[in-house]
Amino acid sequence: MEKIYTIQSRGAAGANGVFQGNGDTGKAGPPGTDGVEGKHKTCKTPGGDGQPGDPGGKAPNAQNGGDGQRPSAVKMQCVDFSGTFSVLASGGNGGTGSNGGDGGSGGDGGNGGKQPQVCQSEHGETEGGMGGQGGNGANAGSGGKGGDGGQVEVTYDKTLPLPVSDVSSNGGNGASAGAAGKAGPGGQGGLGSDGKTRADSGGSGDPGNVSPSGDGGTGGQPKYTPQENPKYKLVLNIS
Repeated sequence: MEKIYTIQSRGAAGANGVFQGNGDTGKAGPPGTDGVEGKHKTCKTPGGDGQPGDPGGKAPNAQNGGDGQRPSAVKMQCVDFSGTFSVLASGGNGGTGSNGGDGGSGGDGGNGGKQPQVCQSEHGETEGGMGGQGGNGANAGSGGKGGDGGQVEVTYDKTLPLPVSDVSSNGGNGASAGAAGKAGPGGQGGLGSDGKTRADSGGSGDPGNVSPSGDGGTGGQPKYTPQENPKYKLVLNIS
């Protein structure tokens, strides 16, 4: 019965990108100080306006997927050989890119301080602080490229039948990119001392950009070379 062998050398797969988290939420703006009425119905201290909220933080950069690797090199030399063998020398698949984090929400604006009636004629109502700007989302992580397939070369004694039954040296698959991060919403504006009028909200941040998927690896081309009276009956090289 003919002996059938299988020789394998597979490239390592690329690592998947790791999610790096979302942007931080901005701090709320401090409220304004309350006004103080003085003696004899005078305005001792007018109320203060609320402070704006802090902007939301930008999301950290996403990680790209790692590239797949070529198969490890193999060299086999046989003084004598009978049978047939198949060879698998495929490249590793690329790693998936991580998702981009979402931008942080903007902080709310602080409310205006209370305004005594006696201070309103001169100073008017206090105003709330504007909401903080939303943070930007992170770009998506790119997908890793597939590793190239191995180059398979077989040198053998021409008195032997072709000893190779099959060669598979496909390139690895490219991986998909992650999703882009969403824009952080703006913070809400604070209320003025009238309890009705609200300052403007902060604008939203920008969403992250999409990123490309990885390309597939290139497959190898087998090469067979019969020789007359070689030192070795069979030599296999995977590079």
